[in-house]
Amino acid sequence: MKKHLYLIFFLSRFLVLAIACFIPFSVPHVWRQTVSMGIAYRYFSRFQFETLNPSFWLNLVPASLNSSDYFGYVATEFPILNLLVVPCFLWGGDWGQILARLLLLLILGLTVLAIARMKTEFPNGISFAKVVLLFPVITLGGVYFGKFIPDPLATLLVFFAVVASWKAPRPWISLLAASLGLLIKPTSIVVFGLLFFRPAPLLKRVPVWVFVSILLCAVYYKFAIPAMLEIQDSPFPFQVTPKPPLRTLWEFLKMTGEVFHVFGRYLFSQVGLILMVAGYFTCWRQFSKTHWGLWLLLILQFLSIGMLDGVHSFQHIYYYMGLLPTVILILLEFLSVTKPNENESRLNAIVYFGLIGVLAVNVLKYTARD
Repeated sequence: MKKHLYLIFFLSRFLVLAIACFIPFSVPHVWRQTVSMGIAYRYFSRFQFETLNPSFWLNLVPASLNSSDYFGYVATEFPILNLLVVPCFLWGGDWGQILARLLLLLILGLTVLAIARMKTEFPNGISFAKVVLLFPVITLGGVYFGKFIPDPLATLLVFFAVVASWKAPRPWISLLAASLGLLIKPTSIVVFGLLFFRPAPLLKRVPVWVFVSILLCAVYYKFAIPAMLEIQDSPFPFQVTPKPPLRTLWEFLKMTGEVFHVFGRYLFSQVGLILMVAGYFTCWRQFSKTHWGLWLLLILQFLSIGMLDGVHSFQHIYYYMGLLPTVILILLEFLSVTKPNENESRLNAIVYFGLIGVLAVNVLKYTARD
């Protein structure tokens, strides 16, 4: 398909999400969106109505709205999203929520368009512009792109950093974007896996700015989070403390049913996976080594989320947003290879049009729910 068709898909979905900003939060994860918005509004309340703490830094510590007789301090990921939307509440609580959601959507949209303008391609010939324009349309992106949570923004920022330095090094802009993305959501670190496919010598595929951004993130979670936990008095704590990685991964893998549920419902779909198995059976020789490498990367990314967050991630599927670029790359090459022509079997046509139909039905489902 031509690039302008992908742009039409993106703009159509973007318009639906913009209209959805004028109605109450939609499922899934209404509670998580409400808490994120509540922290933003509490910042506004603190700066506008409350007596500020003599310590400048304590005024920047996130706090929940339902603090009762306490300060409501709560340790969270780096609260840049909550701080960005604070001015929106100058127009009142109701309009403030609407404007905050529109502002986040605008930031997401501009980031998508900035990535789409970069003329870069994956080794299998798929343009990164096509990948990013499908972010609010395909699987996890269709579910979570317009939600008032930090995960879509974090994923896009790290993806922006990767694409910006794909051909020629742009260390400073990539460092800034990647650092913000990791601080907002550390699970977005899995997006860095795409760098192993860069057209560069093996030892130079992962630039220095990647390690610097990881170090900055580690400093925040090593020192800032414990400091906030010492004063935390909110009854609704976030999951921000690291867990023993191997034990966490083992507990994660023991939940076999949930593992297949995430793959079958959120990363792809049950029917979609069946169709893909049929497609691989008929023309597996036509897929590039890069395609199978993407599948390996997807499995490693999935296991990385399991190691970072364990079974807790099954309750918060948006933690898997960092896998979205890999999923879209797999789907686009699959559709490119299985696209039927006169010399191919009828099964190919069933697989190709069936998978497109499944993706289209899912988009309609996301749109109706929003």
